[in-house]
Amino acid sequence: MESCHRKSASTYKQSYALSSSYLLSPRPAQLFSSTYTCFPTHHGFLSHFPKLTHFTILQRDKAWAIHTYPCVGENYFLKPFIQKHPALQHVRTMLQGPESRLIDIGCGFGQDLRFLAANVGIDSTKLSGLDLDQEMIDLGYELFNDRNTGTFDAHFETGDMLKLSSTHAHLTNKFDVVHATCALHLFDHDTQVLACENVLRLLKPGGLLLGSQVGRTTVTTLANGMYLNNETSFAELFKKASGKVGVQCEVDSQLLPFEHELMSTIRVDPELRLFVFSVKTKVSQ
Repeated sequence: MESCHRKSASTYKQSYALSSSYLLSPRPAQLFSSTYTCFPTHHGFLSHFPKLTHFTILQRDKAWAIHTYPCVGENYFLKPFIQKHPALQHVRTMLQGPESRLIDIGCGFGQDLRFLAANVGIDSTKLSGLDLDQEMIDLGYELFNDRNTGTFDAHFETGDMLKLSSTHAHLTNKFDVVHATCALHLFDHDTQVLACENVLRLLKPGGLLLGSQVGRTTVTTLANGMYLNNETSFAELFKKASGKVGVQCEVDSQLLPFEHELMSTIRVDPELRLFVFSVKTKVSQ
C-alpha cells in the first residue's frame, strides 16, 4: 500500500509486468475456493479455473480504479488475513455472547468478515465493516454474490478512520473486537497515533484490536510518508494513543516473513515483513 495516487489498471499491468498466470495462479485460486466455503458455486467459477481468473481480474481492475494500492493489484481480496492470526480462536470465543460484536476497519471487499461467517461460524449479524469507499464494499457483494440473499447479513457503512470520533460517535465503545488489516500503516507517525486513538475508542472495556500490515525490521518513513513499524515502535505508538484516550492496553506484535508469492513488492526491500499484532484493552478495576 505504498501509493495512494490513481492511475489506470493498464498502467499497473505494464509497470508490474504481470501475466494472467501471476494474477491468479492455481495456488491462490485453490486457496480462494477452499477458504470460502460459502462462495456461490452457481457462478460456475470454482469448477472452471479460467472463468475464475477472468472474473477476479475484472474485480481487481475495478478496485484499482478506486485505489492504486499494491494489496489491490496483488489480489489480497482473495486472502482473508485473519485466518492465520494467532488470536483467531480468542476472537471466536469473544464473539459467542449474544451482544458481542466485531467491526473490520478498512474492510475493502469484506473478505475477512465473510471468512468469519462461513468458516469460523460467527453469526454474520454480529459483524460490521467500515471502509472509506462504498464502491469497495459493493465490489465485495459482486465477488461473493451474497447481497440480500440471507446468507450473509453483516452491516457495512462508509467512514474515515481518522474522523470516527466526530462522524461515527454511535460506534464508540460498541465492539468487543476490532479488526484492522492493511490500514494503520498507510499514514505517517502522528497520523497513525490519531488512527489508533479512534480505533481504541470503538472497543468496549476489555476489548481486542487485531490485524496485520506491512512492517519493517528497522523503523522507517517511506518517501510517501508511510511510517513502517517494528515491535518496539508499535508499542510506543499505542502508549501514546492509549494515554490520549484514557485507557490501558497490552500490545503483542511480531514481524514474520511473507509466506506467499502475492507480496512480490517485498523484493524491493529485504527488511519488509508481515507485521501481526493484537492490542488488548484492560478493564478498569
